[in-house]
Amino acid sequence: MSSKWIRLLWTGLLLGAAGPGPARGEQYWIDWYAVAGGGGTSSNSQYSLSVTVGQSDTMQMSGGGYFLTGGFWSLDSAAAAIGAPVFLAQPQSQTVAAGANVVLSVNVTGVSPIAYQWQFDGANIAGATSSALTVPVAQPTNAGNYTVVVSNSLGSVTSSATGLRVRPFLGCVGGRNGLTLTWPTQYVLQAATNATGPYYDMPGVTSPCVVATTSGRQRFFRARGMMAGTVEASSYLSNGQFKLGVAGLAGYSYVVQASTDLVSWLPLQTNPAPFVFVDANAAGYRHRFYRTMLLP
Repeated sequence: MSSKWIRLLWTGLLLGAAGPGPARGEQYWIDWYAVAGGGGTSSNSQYSLSVTVGQSDTMQMSGGGYFLTGGFWSLDSAAAAIGAPVFLAQPQSQTVAAGANVVLSVNVTGVSPIAYQWQFDGANIAGATSSALTVPVAQPTNAGNYTVVVSNSLGSVTSSATGLRVRPFLGCVGGRNGLTLTWPTQYVLQAATNATGPYYDMPGVTSPCVVATTSGRQRFFRARGMMAGTVEASSYLSNGQFKLGVAGLAGYSYVVQASTDLVSWLPLQTNPAPFVFVDANAAGYRHRFYRTMLLP
């Protein structure tokens, strides 16, 4: 028995137990085994071919809406399990203000009936079993990665992760003593001397906070999410470099920062999650600490 590859080119519609085949002219590669003088069946997750084959050669067979090359002597039957779920449109990452209604949706093709199960950070969401997921009045606790598992009788597929980011409302009320700022506890207050930044954390400041307006200095404020990236794996390399993997909200950017005293932090690299960071200068430090932060 020898392993071969067969190129199968559908030039029309082949009807089988699973329904119509793919569009005209699409090509698929199928692993098969030549059994001299006998018959055999070859299949993978998408296709099943039942054939009678002879010695390997390059003869070509055709008929109806197909032709086959690669050593077939006769074709008993060919059925394509076309109809397993396929995504035509994936869910898209979104950034919304707190209180907004969010809709995540997918477009899927495949043999009916098709089942849907949405997940939040890997856990099933109760009752979320349609092609669209609605998150009403989104709050910071709703921020995270969403996926949907789609299945039918022929298979299942999981969507790419889509990140939902919820921007907080920064309340501001003027008074005799200055401005009273309020924000959700899941966020950190930042300040800058101009609207474009750079913005710096205000350590130890909690909501509500009264900001004096008598200093004569102009300042700008915003709330930053405390959601840090997740370090998936870290290791020292043989050349003295240090490598770590960063995961987080899909499609959103995280900055890797380093410090030698856990007080002053230096930004080293910014990338959309997930990504791998390598510190080429790690060997030059007696000790160095790392952290990841979600960019505002």
